[in-house]
Amino acid sequence: MKTRAFLGLFTAFTVSATLAHASDPSCHAIEAAAAKALQQRAFHSITELEDGTRLELIAIGETTYMNQGGDWMKIPANAGKLGQAAATAFGAGETQFHDCRKLGSESIAGMATTAWAYSMDAPEIKLFGKAARAAMTTSGTYYIGADGLPYAHVVEGTRQHWKYTGVSAPIP
Repeated sequence: MKTRAFLGLFTAFTVSATLAHASDPSCHAIEAAAAKALQQRAFHSITELEDGTRLELIAIGETTYMNQGGDWMKIPANAGKLGQAAATAFGAGETQFHDCRKLGSESIAGMATTAWAYSMDAPEIKLFGKAARAAMTTSGTYYIGADGLPYAHVVEGTRQHWKYTGVSAPIP
């Protein structure tokens, strides 16, 4: 997998994995949506980077499948473990979410959602013992449906969409 795609995927997982630790009261709606997403038995996510890289993940129970422009493959970790790895890689305990605010309504793939903006201060990322990214401040937008689940997320040139129903294994 390309390093950029790997970082894009981990950035998206980190937001979900670390929002449960948001301390700014303005971020509670996003925090609740991220926590609810992590409790889902199945999901299908599509992550697209600004350079055209596309990564799909399907998680059903303890089985996760990945496709990055080729054939589907099973990967040796479930979505929860990936989220935990992302949180560790990005220093989740040090990541600070703040200044969350409701932007308004927006339709995502025919689903009515509420868009929420946030800012995030993240520490340096180290992968395999080497600095992969310097500490940074970034901002993004989370799109939350009436059911309380996130359906899209946009951050730093990475766009991610999720669905939670009608999810099936792409290979046996």
